[in-house]
Amino acid sequence: MSIFTPPVRTVTVADAVFTAVPQYVLGLLARPAVPVSSPSSPAYADARLRAAEDRVHARGSDRAGIAALPPVAGWRAAHRAVGGDPVRHPCAAEALLRRHAGGGRLPRINSAVDLANALSLESGLPVASMAVAGLDGELTVRPATGTEVFHPLGSPAGTVEAPAPGEVVYADAAGTAHSRHWNWRQGDTVRTVPGTHDLLFTVECAHAGGRAEVSAALAELRTELGPPAGEPLLLDAERRSAPVSFDPLDCLRGRIDALDDRILALLGERVAVVREVARYKSDESAVRAPARVEQVVRRVTALADRHGVPAGLAERLYRLLIEELTELELSHLR
Repeated sequence: MSIFTPPVRTVTVADAVFTAVPQYVLGLLARPAVPVSSPSSPAYADARLRAAEDRVHARGSDRAGIAALPPVAGWRAAHRAVGGDPVRHPCAAEALLRRHAGGGRLPRINSAVDLANALSLESGLPVASMAVAGLDGELTVRPATGTEVFHPLGSPAGTVEAPAPGEVVYADAAGTAHSRHWNWRQGDTVRTVPGTHDLLFTVECAHAGGRAEVSAALAELRTELGPPAGEPLLLDAERRSAPVSFDPLDCLRGRIDALDDRILALLGERVAVVREVARYKSDESAVRAPARVEQVVRRVTALADRHGVPAGLAERLYRLLIEELTELELSHLR
């Protein structure tokens, strides 16, 4: 039985959204097996966010100035067009910019979220990441019917909200809403947390002429993430639906890379322990300890099947490992 089903999702923007906001553009970028770390590492995510915050501070816009920025003004108009209140429920980018109006800084969440926040501050566009494992089937940006359930980000398990009928949400085939008030707040089910995840990044605009800005932000995001990020997709009034796929080979290779990171971290711990052991051995016979070698080999080959590892492979690997570490121990005696 396969341990992996490659995620393929169709993302659609409902006709009603374009009827209300014909200039809406949704940019999508799929990136399999993203290693998400917290605190933000690689360090560039935090550095990128700090640089973006510094530029916002230097610009010195107050709330009125933020509201006048073309991307933000477009979102305010979009919310009004669908019956929303952009003051109570601003777009995600405006909410971020507001937090910096007085010189503030954002809490650091993790490498993926910090990078998305940096790009959002730089572009004035809502930029977000979502873990596709939390999606059930097709994802649609549409007005809520009032039957959807929304799990608030960071709330206790079992906490749910019901989006109001007509409120624009990201909803999946099971009727779970993964956002409130378009992109004002993301749901807990798809939040990006530390670990290795298949992520779908979104970049949105609601102002005339914003398509080029969405494309530029996606290109920047793709550069920062590096391969194997997929080709960016744009949904607009002309193309309202598209399949977003994660290449299974890229997904599996990404998981192998993540596993190798964990294996090497554990191997590093083992080497450190061997260095400590070497301090308590005074001659070559104590280092070579053939009886102990055979004891270790018997143990790991017995455990191998339990973990799905061929016993012969486990034996060869451990004999090679012990041989190399024996030379390391002997070097302390010479």
